[in-house]
Parts: sequence; structure tokens; C-alpha cells
Amino acid sequence: MTFHKNKLVFFFVFLFILILGLFVFKIRTSAKNIVSINGHEVAVEIADTTDEQYKGLSNRASLCADCGMLFVFPDQAPRSFVMREMNFPLDFIWINDGKVVKIDENALPEGAYYKNEYLSGQPVNYVLEVNAGWADKNNIIVGAILKIK
Repeated sequence: MTFHKNKLVFFFVFLFILILGLFVFKIRTSAKNIVSINGHEVAVEIADTTDEQYKGLSNRASLCADCGMLFVFPDQAPRSFVMREMNFPLDFIWINDGKVVKIDENALPEGAYYKNEYLSGQPVNYVLEVNAGWADKNNIIVGAILKIK
């Protein structure tokens, strides 16, 4: 009888942990940050720490069509980005106080020893990385307004 009781307790503990894990996973995957530029929405991951910003989208296989990463900086300063350890090309959308100030399109993937550096050319406090071609496809131009929802 004790063996069956222990088995039953183990089953319910396992079931509880499984349900809790699924619940936490659902919350993390459904809590998306949405930004829009000229009415075009992008589901973004936020990179607002030094570690997240250094890693960026490196070593990922791909990015969904309307997904991106929004780099959030505490101040306005000239920024530089590289395509270190990237597996797909990107568009960099440089933003200062919610206004697009520059766009670098089709930045090509590079390995650990990158050659190209992409510069904002002026102070920015946000950078949006999206799949290459996204800015052109959605008619994003300098002067467009970024809205964080």
C-alpha cells in the first residue's frame, strides 16, 4: 500500500511541476513587447543591459518576419553595432527620442572576427534590429516615428 501511495504522490508532484512549467512558459511567450513604426508592428525583445546588448541576436538561426530586437540605452550617444556571430542579415534602424534618424539596410552576417562596423553617426537612445529588407518593405524612412505599445 505504501508503494502505491508514494507512486501516487510522485505522480501528483510531477503533474503539478509540469503544469506550473507550462504556465510560466505561456506567460513568458505571450508577454510580447510591441513597437510600431508608421503603423507597422514589430514584436520585439528588449535589450537594455550591457550583456543583452553585447549578445544581441548573435548565434540565432533566424528571426520571425515581424520580430526584432529593440536596444534601449539610458542616454543619447553615438552608437556602433557589428554583425558578430550572426547567421542572417539585418536592418539597423537608429532612433533618437522616438524618431528614426538613420537606417542601415542589409547588414551582412559576419563571424567572430567582424570587419564591418555600423555607426549611428549621431546620438541615439534606441536601435531596432529587424530582418534585412523589413525597413524597405514597410517604407520606413528617416523621420518616421517609433511608438512603444
